[in-house]
Amino acid sequence: MTTDPGVIISILTAGRDGAIAASVSTRTLSVPRGGQVIRSSKTPEAVYLVCQGFAKAHVGTVDGARQTLALYVPGDVFDLGAFLLGQASVETSALTPMQLAAVPCSTLRSLIDERRDLALALWRRLAMQHALLQEWTVGLGRRLALARTAHLICEVSERLSVTSPSDDLPFPLTQVELADVLGLSPVHVNRVLQQLKGEGLIEIRNGHLRVCNRPRLIELGDFDPTYLRRGDGEGPR
Repeated sequence: MTTDPGVIISILTAGRDGAIAASVSTRTLSVPRGGQVIRSSKTPEAVYLVCQGFAKAHVGTVDGARQTLALYVPGDVFDLGAFLLGQASVETSALTPMQLAAVPCSTLRSLIDERRDLALALWRRLAMQHALLQEWTVGLGRRLALARTAHLICEVSERLSVTSPSDDLPFPLTQVELADVLGLSPVHVNRVLQQLKGEGLIEIRNGHLRVCNRPRLIELGDFDPTYLRRGDGEGPR
């Protein structure tokens, strides 16, 4: 599942009604599994588009605990917050081997100065990322483990369907990594996954996910995909 880095600005600004085209010099970056792309408190040099693979944004505590704050899949861009603020607030690392397209921050700033449509499109993309974080916060604070897990699976499958319109979707997260995302123990995650599998709602095999009963999974997770589409509007004029 690969996104062509030669169309980075089109992907950065794409809505469901089309894309804004711009000619930009990019470089392709290969990152091994576990490799860091962005370090906390560092000034970003580029904005990255995920062409292939999965990444996570995460923070750690002094006692060694971790919390994953975002997952990035093909077609996603990170970290726009660091680009706008001039400093990264989280670590971003690869969950799988990755191919990234990098647009230098200086190049993107020049384009934004020249093109208001691009600036608005990036604003919408950042707003959608904020909506994702809001939904995750609700899940961690208010959803029980089963609903929290079902909701995350619905969200990831919905996001992956944009670049991989198939029932058999890549899902490379280990149970330990899922525990970091869900705020649960790996043992609890294992029990929940076994329940979802036992009820015939999902299959996870060899790093791939199949949703077998989407209506029931959506009901169980109280999943409404509207928040994933907030970046498609036209915004202010």
